[in-house]
Amino acid sequence: MRKPLSRPLAPAGPESAVPPLAARVLADFQGLLAQVSDYAVFMLDPQGRILTWNEGARRIKGWEAQEVLGRHFSLLYAEEDAALGKPAMELSLAEACGTYQEEGWRVRKDGARFMAHVVITSIRGRDGALEGFLKISRDLTPQREVEARLRDLARSLEETVARRTRELQESEARLQGFVRHATAAIAFKGTDRRYLLVNAAREALMARPAAEILGHTDLEAMPPGVGERLDREDSQVIATGRSLQAEERWVHGDGSTHDYITLKFPLAGADGANWGIGILSTDITERKAAEQAHLQSQKLESLGVLAGGIAHDFNNLLGAILGNLGMVQMDLPPEAPEQQRLETIERLLAKATGLARQMLAYSGRGSFEIRPLDLNGLVKEMTHLLSISISKKVAIRFALDAGIPSVSADAAQLQQVIMNLVINASDAIGERAGTITLRTGSTNADADYLRRAFPGQELLPGTYVLLEVTDDGSGMSAETQKRIFEPFFTTKFTGRGLGLSAILGIVKGHGGAIRVYSEPGRGTTFKLLFPAGQGGHAAPQPVAAGPGAFHGMGTVLVVDDEESIRAMASGLLVHMGFDALPAADGLEALLLFETHRADIRLVLLDLTMPHLDGAETFAALRARGCEVPVLLSSGYNEREAVDRFKDHGLAGFLQKPYRAADFMEAIKRALTT
Repeated sequence: MRKPLSRPLAPAGPESAVPPLAARVLADFQGLLAQVSDYAVFMLDPQGRILTWNEGARRIKGWEAQEVLGRHFSLLYAEEDAALGKPAMELSLAEACGTYQEEGWRVRKDGARFMAHVVITSIRGRDGALEGFLKISRDLTPQREVEARLRDLARSLEETVARRTRELQESEARLQGFVRHATAAIAFKGTDRRYLLVNAAREALMARPAAEILGHTDLEAMPPGVGERLDREDSQVIATGRSLQAEERWVHGDGSTHDYITLKFPLAGADGANWGIGILSTDITERKAAEQAHLQSQKLESLGVLAGGIAHDFNNLLGAILGNLGMVQMDLPPEAPEQQRLETIERLLAKATGLARQMLAYSGRGSFEIRPLDLNGLVKEMTHLLSISISKKVAIRFALDAGIPSVSADAAQLQQVIMNLVINASDAIGERAGTITLRTGSTNADADYLRRAFPGQELLPGTYVLLEVTDDGSGMSAETQKRIFEPFFTTKFTGRGLGLSAILGIVKGHGGAIRVYSEPGRGTTFKLLFPAGQGGHAAPQPVAAGPGAFHGMGTVLVVDDEESIRAMASGLLVHMGFDALPAADGLEALLLFETHRADIRLVLLDLTMPHLDGAETFAALRARGCEVPVLLSSGYNEREAVDRFKDHGLAGFLQKPYRAADFMEAIKRALTT
């Protein structure tokens, strides 16, 4: 027999005598509480003095029993809370309401603070008089895995529930009070597999009230198939005497689907004989959704890195070809028959450049011209273009919020996003009549909303502008939704390039996010978020040079790690009358600058290079007293590139790949601005 609590739970006397068996059970229960180490469980008298102190209280609070017994429990609170009378207030609430619980700061013996979940339950005698309080505290500091928490709770319950008899009704009532407040779905069954106890979370899990569960087996209470599976699991636990853990999916009464980790474990009496089964189910729906979103985000990010790298190399090749093509065109007289063939090549190269830009857009590093933009105005301007681009049987409806703030965005890129989404929506509707709805709005989004609504997409809390494109078409399966943002994935008979993957890249490039909601036969909604009033740093605006021919003089330092780009740019510069000084990386550029400082009039600087990248090279040149104009060139978007040089005085930005004419114009502007 374990030592009972130092104070009885009911007043002594003939009128309230505890039956021998119940007293023994109560003593067992108190002994069990004294040994619990994961929870601080102790009794208070009506004035708040500590009567008992279990192992968990010693471990969590840091006080030995002899140090606290008889002292007021306010010593466990922060000084400011104790001074404000918080301990007394909590006892008053527990006395009035029966139970008080909160999460708040508590103090260990060494003065360290920790966050605790606290439950205070008033204890009354059979005459209703207040006899004291039961206080249970749990340290929330350590974050355990779900399985570990389930095993700990299972062991605690298995130790607490010793036997099931009618004489244990009072002890069982206390246990039911604990179970009722637990967030996990908890149930107990007898060895006959009939339910003895379920809490509210278990009722929600089974989509049935307790009245339809208690006293029944799963074979009786659950649909065919489900009942048989649960019954087989119960049989395994009873036969082996071992715990069983499984992942389950349940449909709640509101039709929502939830995933659970369920632990079933045998309940043994003092003699070691099993008298029933305990069941603990923890809802892991949000955790699984977050994990899936994270995996999908990693997958798309990896594809984006691959696409961006390929596009960057592709742009360098195209840039070299375009530049050399331009020099050939300039060397030939305008009437030469070869000019027509060269123009055909230039048009084909322009198409290849467009594909490379789509790949950069997918990676979120495409070329953007960021300006303040009225999204409503942009949608209205596109009304006619949208209507002639879709089936005549499809109507477009607008629900535009007049109060939305502006966004910092590239108008042409957002036009592409809207056009592609509307055309996709029309294709989903097909040949029948249907409706596409374009809706705008704004929201002040906190971190919790962004995490739930756009899982796996790292967004900062703040004001966002919403754009929704909804159709009543065929919808998409969950499997299709997992792949729609992959490059070149399509559900159509003929692929149309990067499609939604480019849209994803454009949205990400603007610091936004995208989410799709769809079910087969119930249409699709694409929900896009853009930061309100947050845009990139615009490159310095060029000033047009004066009329007349431009003839270069002096030396231009050409810094690029691609030999073909260096050679092409050098050739164009020589054609313009400059001397070209090529450098394969930032380190070589610094050495050449020191040697030819007096001759250099302009630096043409690549952004992405080994050893020293463009930003580092730029800083090193300025540190060495270089005051000549620096023209930045990159295949990545202007906002991302120029932002790295903010407030440092770039002379301009040259987007790769470029035509010879664009190159020469950029050089002229950099030197005449």
